[in-house]
Amino acid sequence: MFKDREKLYQVYHTMLSTVLTWALTLAINNYFELRVSVFLCVAFSLVPAILIYLFDINHKNAISYLIVLSSFPIAAFVFWVRKFNPFAWLKKVILWCNTYDGSQEYYIASYAKFLIVGVALIGTIIFYLLMKNQSAKIILAVIFVVMLITLSASEFDISKAVVAVCIFYILSNLVELCGRIYSRKVGRQDKREGILYLAPICLLLAVLSISLPSKAEPIQWTSIKQMYRSVKEQINVWMVDIEYYFSNSTGEFGVSFTGYDEDGGDLGNGGKLNKDNKIAMNVSGFKGNKAVYLIGSVSDVYTGDSWEKSKLDFTEGQEEFILDYNELLYALSRQDIKVLEEQQLVQRRSLRIEFLNIKTKTCFYPIKSSYLEMIEKEKGLNTEYANITFPHALGKGTAYKLVSYEMNLKDEFFQQMLRDADKYTYEDVPEISEEMMDVLDNILLTEDYADTELNKQDTFEILKSRAEMIQERYTVLPDTLPDRVKELALQITAGYDNNYDKLKAIESFLSTYLYTLQPGKIPEGEDFVDYFLFDNKKGYCTYYATSMAILARCINIPTRYVEGYVVTFKGEEPSHMYPVKNSQSHAWAEAYIKGVGWIPFEATAPYYNTRYTTWKKKAAPKEGESADYSDLYAQQNMQQQLDNLVPDLNTITQEENKNKFNLFTAVIIFMVTILIILWILVAYYSILKLKYRKAFEKADYSKKMYMTFLRILRLLQLEGFDLDQQETIRMLAQRVKDNFRYRKITFFDIANIFMHYRYAQIAVTKEEFEKVNDFHLSLAKKQRDKMNKLSILLEEFRFLSKKSNR
Repeated sequence: MFKDREKLYQVYHTMLSTVLTWALTLAINNYFELRVSVFLCVAFSLVPAILIYLFDINHKNAISYLIVLSSFPIAAFVFWVRKFNPFAWLKKVILWCNTYDGSQEYYIASYAKFLIVGVALIGTIIFYLLMKNQSAKIILAVIFVVMLITLSASEFDISKAVVAVCIFYILSNLVELCGRIYSRKVGRQDKREGILYLAPICLLLAVLSISLPSKAEPIQWTSIKQMYRSVKEQINVWMVDIEYYFSNSTGEFGVSFTGYDEDGGDLGNGGKLNKDNKIAMNVSGFKGNKAVYLIGSVSDVYTGDSWEKSKLDFTEGQEEFILDYNELLYALSRQDIKVLEEQQLVQRRSLRIEFLNIKTKTCFYPIKSSYLEMIEKEKGLNTEYANITFPHALGKGTAYKLVSYEMNLKDEFFQQMLRDADKYTYEDVPEISEEMMDVLDNILLTEDYADTELNKQDTFEILKSRAEMIQERYTVLPDTLPDRVKELALQITAGYDNNYDKLKAIESFLSTYLYTLQPGKIPEGEDFVDYFLFDNKKGYCTYYATSMAILARCINIPTRYVEGYVVTFKGEEPSHMYPVKNSQSHAWAEAYIKGVGWIPFEATAPYYNTRYTTWKKKAAPKEGESADYSDLYAQQNMQQQLDNLVPDLNTITQEENKNKFNLFTAVIIFMVTILIILWILVAYYSILKLKYRKAFEKADYSKKMYMTFLRILRLLQLEGFDLDQQETIRMLAQRVKDNFRYRKITFFDIANIFMHYRYAQIAVTKEEFEKVNDFHLSLAKKQRDKMNKLSILLEEFRFLSKKSNR
């Protein structure tokens, strides 16, 4: 009875580990949006628990270890037949984990299910081991109590099933602990029995606790949350100040601030990209689904392993961001009035930016900004360079407003304007009509007064000298750049007759490379771009942006390297501000198109659809016009990214010959699996037989008699004389009587020899053992005459297996 209770208690432990694993898989499934069904989560949690339980209760049986060990060669054989590399596939799963953001376009069901299986397996093992230790169980219950209170205070959404499992676990541990304390007081030996009967009650209470009606609003914990926020905010301010003062940076923004594992801005380190979800700033200005790219750092000098700022890329006495905005105005003024009236080429956007957990000299702004104003006046704001900076580092509380004009980069008319810009020169500036000025002021650039901007004194002379400076400064390449990079740029852009299409071709080409947050280190002495393009062929945004800029420079197109933030306007705060996390930092390339200004390009495939959004339905291209590349590039980018991530197992077609091959492969796998299992069984049988024979040879006559007597009991069982639990050997002998007599020896004689040894401790003589052995051999021969060889082998195997467990 005690053993049955022990088994029941072990089953209870297995059930606890199973429900805890299920809760863990549900929580991870919901939090990371893996979209695995609840039923699969249950199955993935239950199966490992059952297997571990079976292994645990049979851990003294050698065949358990043989089965576990045999799974490895079986799996290896299956992988070999299928020509499937599990390590390469696992690497793709890891890369997918680093890039998957919960969106449907990057979701791969097989990867998600594999992750849940992995979590379930690891979770089951950990929880199963923890359930064997009472102290560990109590600590885990306390953790669950603290976790539930914390999640409630932070208003974190969690599945009711997870809550029910936590409550059930807490209640069952409380009942078990109280039962142990009570049993100890009354002096009972078994202190655990109560939980076996009260576990269903605990489960019922847990289900009822989440089923009863509740208020729509959770417990507010107002005072505690207010104190927590105050303390947290102050600690964050101190941490930001400490990080700033102990850093070796100049105080200007760089991606190294936000989790890119780089040394001093060097590109060649190639370390793992650590995502930092700390909120750097809040931004207002939501409009539909259009993201905003905030420029933080602009570099013009590429050294082969890093980007630097020369401080020569400016027009003295002028505001660089205003000049770039003026050049866009001038480009729009050269377009047909009807196009400007019917097409939305640009859109005005007002933003407010507030620093939170960041301290920097950098003033972040979108490209084509026309206005910037500090909420609190800050003297000495430097706007001569593309890098707009404060006179000293500012932190939490810094706020400013700005106005910018977003360009409709997917619009065919805007793209045509960029293509036509190749023909433009500042040598002969056409006069801008009053009608065009009215269109710009009243339709496109409301409240910005384009007339005032374009009629400033020497505006076009300044734009002309600036264009010459940009052409000179932003096309420089290091002497160490390998020639094959330049040759590749010429190959990619061959066949295109304008700079815009050449840039789009480079952008599309780079998007076929594998995006990963762990590209590995670049060998010392290697050029960053050359190694990425020809050897490694994988990386994150800094790799794509740098390569985009350098390939464009190879064909004499001015480019610059930009780092900043991508504001996606997700997670609105009560103040209608949107958080911008450090993990939203990004790098991209911008190309200068004379007569239009700086234009951004997005070679990093996962960000392509964020950069290029469709504003309104476009008319089909007319005959003779250049095709719109944007949709084609988007399809290429997405398809290539999925091709890089999805394993080749999905490429099998339904052609008849491949179906035949699959059937043949399945048959081979099945046959080999059967052969491996048979080999394991034969090996196990041989081991058991060898162990038994050695033990028998080393034993004295008493032990040999005992081992032989066990065989006789098994043979009698096959004859219909089973020894019941309440029956003694003498009672069994009375039932058998003289049904089996060999050389005048009956089972009653054998039973007497056994009982003299077992109960009177009388040693067995050689003659007595020979009597027992003769009776066994005769009874065994009778059984062999009645059974076939396979049945005899199975019976022997069964006896030896049972004997090995004793």
